Amino acid sequence: MTYAYPYYDLITPEEAVRTSLIMDKDSMVLIWKGLGRNDILIYGDAVKLIPDVEVHNIQTYNLENVDLISSRFPWLKATRYIDMVCESPEPSAVVTRLRDEDLDMLVKVREISTGMISYERANRLIGKTFGVKIDGKLVSIGSFLVKLPEVWIIGGVFTLPEYRGRGYAGEIVKAMAWEARSNGAIPLLHVREDNIPAIRSYSRVGCREIRRRWWLI
Repeated sequence: MTYAYPYYDLITPEEAVRTSLIMDKDSMVLIWKGLGRNDILIYGDAVKLIPDVEVHNIQTYNLENVDLISSRFPWLKATRYIDMVCESPEPSAVVTRLRDEDLDMLVKVREISTGMISYERANRLIGKTFGVKIDGKLVSIGSFLVKLPEVWIIGGVFTLPEYRGRGYAGEIVKAMAWEARSNGAIPLLHVREDNIPAIRSYSRVGCREIRRRWWLI
């Protein structure tokens, strides 16, 4: 699970302009360039390996790296995230996999959650995204960001503000975790450690914390 992102990015560069891997002994930096961004994953003591490029997002497990990264990239804000796995999910009666006819609704919900998304990008998510519909309206979504034989990563979980507090996010995660487990994979997700409602919702459907990491965004 630790190396799921770099492995996936190296073998499945669907949206990447270029993926670069820099290694030195036990340290590693992966730079993912795509969608107008440079995202970096750091393993070990690899801050010194980061080249002089424009950086939008850095992930690290090493607490000692945070101060070094912050001093070098002062425009990035450090936030700690919790990695959670779902041990014993169950199928959900209210969640469905999105289809081509749901594309317009998906774009509208993602625009609210992220601020902007192209139809091209949204079209790639159809089939990887699950949702809850109320009276034909898409109100909650979640997508598989990474699908490897052993690990499926759940992300982009979002519920429209006026529909929160009804357990829909938990149902999304439960359904997606069931899908992953049914295919022999471990369902993994990340959540900000200060997002207490989400943590409680995911815990209720069988997710547990396995570790914490720093994201500098």
